[in-house]
Amino acid sequence: SLTGGMMESRFTERASGTQHHSAMLSAGSTRSSLGFGGTYEQAGAIVPGGSSGYRGTFGGARTMLGPLRLDATMRYADVHFVAPSNPLLGTTPVPSTIRPLLEAQEIENETYGLTADYQTRSWWRQTLVVGLDRHAGAIAPQREPATVADALLGATKENAAKSSLRYAMALQLVESPELSLGATLGAERSVLLRERLGYRSDLSGTGSGLASLYSDRVNNSGMFGQVKLAVHDAFFLTAGLRGEHNSSFGDNFGTAFAPMVGAAFTRDLGGATVKFRTAYGKGIRPPQPNARRAIQTLGFRQLANPDLMPEVQSGTEAGVELYVGDRANLSLTTYSQTADGLIQQVVANRRMNARTVQFQNVGQIHNRGIELEGSARTGSLRGDLTWA
Repeated sequence: SLTGGMMESRFTERASGTQHHSAMLSAGSTRSSLGFGGTYEQAGAIVPGGSSGYRGTFGGARTMLGPLRLDATMRYADVHFVAPSNPLLGTTPVPSTIRPLLEAQEIENETYGLTADYQTRSWWRQTLVVGLDRHAGAIAPQREPATVADALLGATKENAAKSSLRYAMALQLVESPELSLGATLGAERSVLLRERLGYRSDLSGTGSGLASLYSDRVNNSGMFGQVKLAVHDAFFLTAGLRGEHNSSFGDNFGTAFAPMVGAAFTRDLGGATVKFRTAYGKGIRPPQPNARRAIQTLGFRQLANPDLMPEVQSGTEAGVELYVGDRANLSLTTYSQTADGLIQQVVANRRMNARTVQFQNVGQIHNRGIELEGSARTGSLRGDLTWA
């Protein structure tokens, strides 16, 4: 596919070109397949300095070797762009914290993955996943607290690489018309290496160019298990537990546990089916890698927090669902969730000359509500209802 054109606006003296080209090749048989492709894009400026470009490749392959299935994927992307100032706003002084956003940026992303699925018995399946991700260039968008901290530090670029390994085993322990029992067990490990770069003048007050603000190594290890039980295809019970340790936790915090349990009961009533369900779950989100450590520049100081914990969200839900064949359905759900230990920046000492902050678990949000959803159809007419 080849595409080309021209763009212009009243903010530029002449029209600029735009183009988009892509190609893909695929081949395969009943046991093996392969696909590979690439994309090239270039967009000219409709405001001064606002051009952008993209180059990317992607590919995948699959093969079957008896009970073993292998899947491989790869992706590479090279993006370059300029985020210009709005010409309608005229010329205004640019704060140093957003100065890097108005300069030419280049971002490289690449991902490689391999999945091995091995199943010698119908009741036993093993899966191994290996992955590698790399990022270099402008800082990718994040949630607000870390973004604010890095802006105050003067961070503009990063180099990051993450390797991950995951193993899971699924077992069907019992399988009969009256009873079904299955279990899943697994473990995973990932290592993230990240370096944040900022202007040397913000660090030492002299010189030009970029220098390393800080480097992180984030080790994450987790183990998980889940059990599923079904009785007479009417009562269903699911329970699971995950334990996780992350080096971004404060030094005084150990392992975080996230349990979940859910139950459902279905029953036929004439031409309709009714389903009752309830569940409880808990999940965590680790702190940003730089949140627990001490960092200092000429105009900013961050204190270490050895007691920093992951953010936690837990909650319950209950509901009922009604199905009348494939003609109508109605679902009512009520839920209550609490997000606790939300991480925020706290001003540690207002009397110090340099701004001094510390990340702490200080926020909490409680959310509860009711949701109603349904649909019905007759002939070629269909109606949908939602209420919250």
